[in-house]
Amino acid sequence: MPSEPRAPAAGRAGQPPSATNEPASGTERTSCPEHSSGTGRPPGIGQHSGAEVSSVPEESSGTGQPRAGEHSRTPQSFRAGHEPSLPRPSSPAGPARVGDLRPSLGGVLCYWLLPVRRRVILDNLRQVFGDGLDPRARRRVAQCFYSHVLRSVAEYLTTIWTSRRRQAERVDIVGVEHLFAAEKAGKGILILTGHFGNWELASVAAMLQYERYHGRFHVIRKSLSAGLEPLVFGRFSRAGLKVIPARDALGAVLRALGGNDVVIFILDQHTKVRSPKGIAVEFFGRPAGTNRSLALVAGHSGAPVIPATSYRKPDGRHVLRFETPLEWIAHDDPAEEQRRNTRRYNEVLERFVLEHPDQWFWMHRRWKSR
Repeated sequence: MPSEPRAPAAGRAGQPPSATNEPASGTERTSCPEHSSGTGRPPGIGQHSGAEVSSVPEESSGTGQPRAGEHSRTPQSFRAGHEPSLPRPSSPAGPARVGDLRPSLGGVLCYWLLPVRRRVILDNLRQVFGDGLDPRARRRVAQCFYSHVLRSVAEYLTTIWTSRRRQAERVDIVGVEHLFAAEKAGKGILILTGHFGNWELASVAAMLQYERYHGRFHVIRKSLSAGLEPLVFGRFSRAGLKVIPARDALGAVLRALGGNDVVIFILDQHTKVRSPKGIAVEFFGRPAGTNRSLALVAGHSGAPVIPATSYRKPDGRHVLRFETPLEWIAHDDPAEEQRRNTRRYNEVLERFVLEHPDQWFWMHRRWKSR
């Protein structure tokens, strides 16, 4: 286990330590150009051809100020001098320059010969990019996604014989100073993330690099059969990452926050709107069943919500990036308050998808009818 790295100096929102040479969050660009439509949203993004139009109103008034009936609750870390990390929802990051993405031979072969959920992937790409990508470009992104999956599987297999030190060295942890600052409030920390990059490799590496968080990171996951639990979650537990079963998780989450621990919410998958946990909020221009639990817990506990994403760089190294806490959008109506904050969380996930479009989990049916 390597000794705990010294916390880098805090910078602008999501800006990596200078040693990593990573660009600041919100301005970071992959190998793809931003196509401006004059609205801050690239053309075609979130536009579904002949699609239903979301009835969810915009969160922003266009001035960056809360709309009537809402007000912001500023986390302790903002009062300590941190800047908000994200632009207003009207200014999402641009899409990657898809023409620069190059699938591996394995990814191309998988697309044509073993097209697992290929139709779902292409439908999701059409929903996200609309007319911004032609069919050929969508096919290229899909092939790059298959390439990413194959590479992630190979990386997982190498961990079987790779030392824990070598595993930790493969991942650059960026923005950990935001965790340190939020921890001082003593309310625990909530992490907003999704299935980006090789998220399992990145999360295990974070535990191996920072001993102070060993046993204090909790991730909410669905329970598996008794035989699969040790196989799938064994690496997590050995690295010091605890798993909270998704069923009846609220009590365990509040206990973890009471101990000033960190709880990870993976929020990019469908939740039935008819369930107590589900709420329909816009995701890339279309209502999507989203879990309201993060907004519920954040509003109840006052714990800061820190966005986090991971991705693989062209040289094969991985980055796990934490950003500054999100401002809480308070509203007189509790249900509307949950909806607005959940929509805000989806906006963050949208930006992460666009930053590295080949490294999101496109196989998932994100927009289900119920």
